[in-house]
Amino acid sequence: MNLDGGGGGKERSERHDDLKDRAAPAGALRLLSDGLRSPGRGQMRERDGDFVSGGSMQLALREWRALYLSRRALALMAIAGGIVGLAGPFGTSEALPVAGRLAYWTAIVFLTFGVGAAAVLALPRLNPLARLPRAAGQILAALAAGPAIAAVVALVNLAAFPETPEALPNVLRLSLDCALIAAGVTAAIGLVARGAPAPSAPAPAGGPAIMRRLLIERRGRLLRLSVQDHYVEVHTERGMHLVLMRLADAIDETEGVPGLRVHRSHWVALEAIAGARREEGRVVLALRDGTIIPVSRGNVQALREVGVLR
Repeated sequence: MNLDGGGGGKERSERHDDLKDRAAPAGALRLLSDGLRSPGRGQMRERDGDFVSGGSMQLALREWRALYLSRRALALMAIAGGIVGLAGPFGTSEALPVAGRLAYWTAIVFLTFGVGAAAVLALPRLNPLARLPRAAGQILAALAAGPAIAAVVALVNLAAFPETPEALPNVLRLSLDCALIAAGVTAAIGLVARGAPAPSAPAPAGGPAIMRRLLIERRGRLLRLSVQDHYVEVHTERGMHLVLMRLADAIDETEGVPGLRVHRSHWVALEAIAGARREEGRVVLALRDGTIIPVSRGNVQALREVGVLR
């Protein structure tokens, strides 16, 4: 796009330089505040679990796709791009026509949001970030995403203002700005999410409330709950589904299904238990589907009380 045609080229070039020095994807990154929580914690971040051996990166990719391609996220990004494009901040109202501003800011919003969301979802699953508390890992991931986000902005600027390529110092400053903005937005999201109550969903007819969180094809007789990273594996007779929630909260939603929390990472429905035995000095449960579940010492007595262990 040639913005300098005709007279005033030097003046426009200086204005473009000033614009690009200050332009940072603040508006786009702020969209993370809505996007990472949309279309709802109970919908967006609960993903099909047919990939236990696939690892956390496959889960992150599924989450990113669900987030980035969700109707709400697409609508929010389009609205944000339109509003910022019409407003024309950072000198874009003078440097670009209306159509150019809309195209410029919509590209900034969509691209930087995608890069930032990918970093926040994927990087905390890698060592050594995986060993940190979730919030700390996400903030560090957002900081690390700064250069990538800045690179996206620089490429968009190069396409919009080909006559005035980015100078290295400007890119470095933009990287720092993007990193700080992304980290701040991520920290704010964490604080809001921490204080927000988990959405309550009515139980589907004839089943516990936890079934409402599962894909329809996974709903069935509940067998067990197990922890995987920050997720809960919900195992039914029709397969497994991952839900982003605490195990204690998941157990609360099993009301109506007799069962026991036998370990800090496992809850088991009583009807799923085939038997109990001791292995190497500890008690384990053998489930009807062939799964072996460890039992912590503090929960052995509870098994005796319900007649599973004698």
